Amino acid sequence: MCSSGGLLPVGALGSALFVGMRKPNPDIFAHALELLDVRPERVAFVDDAEPNTDGAARLGMHTVLHTDPDNTRKKLVRLVPALEAHISQHKEKP
Repeated sequence: MCSSGGLLPVGALGSALFVGMRKPNPDIFAHALELLDVRPERVAFVDDAEPNTDGAARLGMHTVLHTDPDNTRKKLVRLVPALEAHISQHKEKP
């Protein structure tokens, strides 16, 4: 989520190669928070590697360890209830 309450597109922050840091180093998460001008408790970070979600959680971000799409959706809806309507709307489309 970005500070305006919307979702931030994947890749909007660029590559770790350009900032000289990599996950799970907490510095890369702090850098992202600074770029977005958002508090960590307003962020939901999703990754399929537990060390990376642990690194984000240490800064106070909400985290979701991605194991499969349905589980990730369920966990995100718990964090951001407004997503439920959005997800349902997209499931109904052919």
